[in-house]
Amino acid sequence: MFLKGISSPASANIIELQRISSSFIEIRKELFQKQMEITRKHRGDAVLRYAWLPSSKGMITSIMKYGLANYGSSKTNSSYGVGVHLFPANCTDISAKYSDVDENGVQYMILCRVIMGNMELVCPESKQFHPSCEDFDNGVDSLENPKCYVVWTMNTSTHVFPE
Repeated sequence: MFLKGISSPASANIIELQRISSSFIEIRKELFQKQMEITRKHRGDAVLRYAWLPSSKGMITSIMKYGLANYGSSKTNSSYGVGVHLFPANCTDISAKYSDVDENGVQYMILCRVIMGNMELVCPESKQFHPSCEDFDNGVDSLENPKCYVVWTMNTSTHVFPE
């Protein structure tokens, strides 16, 4: 999945892949699955997507263990509203643009499952920080071909599951 989203795979060196497991993560996974069921019941479809979350070396372990509670909004400085911005699994190169580079030139990203639910268009330079009405769950930069998913802060602990 990572290599599919890179425009020039030969230029990427994968140094390490990690999967952190603990009883706490398993509980969060169960909660995520329950949220999928709730969203499916209310929306007809949960619209599950895989997406890359730009990160930093220091945030990886914290996010994997405790979720996005400490991630904060707009770490990516994206212009599409205020929330957590993730990038579709086939847009690895876009996510890399927003990932911190450590002292060794390494960039960090986390693959996440995301419940998008009903998506609404968020215009560039938007200051929106929640759904515009009860009909929507999260935002995107394009309804036809999204390159940026905006998960409103109120949904980060329930709609994003770091893999």
